[in-house]
Amino acid sequence: MSPNVSLQALLNRLGRIPSDVEELMTVLASKPREWWMKAVPYPLVNVREEADAFYVEAEVPGLTQDQIEVLIRSGTEVVLQGERRPAGSETGVWHYRERGDGRFQRTLTLPVPVDAAKVEARLDHGVLRLILPKTEAVKPHRVPVQGANGEVN
Repeated sequence: MSPNVSLQALLNRLGRIPSDVEELMTVLASKPREWWMKAVPYPLVNVREEADAFYVEAEVPGLTQDQIEVLIRSGTEVVLQGERRPAGSETGVWHYRERGDGRFQRTLTLPVPVDAAKVEARLDHGVLRLILPKTEAVKPHRVPVQGANGEVN
């Protein structure tokens, strides 16, 4: 901004901000809902690590077992993918339509490999819960320490 701009010109520009924001929101609302599904990660997840496994919770309200798939790639990538089907009837007039539909895919990268053969997945009340056991090679192992006389601690 030029140092020669008058205070009145600055105030005029600031006064336009609310209408500019409103115009932006109108433009975004008129776009196809796909932009929303791409802009916000889906599903939302919590990932917790413990010594022996990772625990994932993913919010997938309204989905059934046949609409979601869990894949383990390269031992460290967890892929959640599926499809949210359109809600309700296509007849009538929509007043609000904020819930997206269509295909989705979310990839989570874990810091250490998991044992894909031992992964557990359960869908319960709209929450997908995963237990991802770490591979034996990365789990902590206690090493016995010998004393000077050969006794093991």
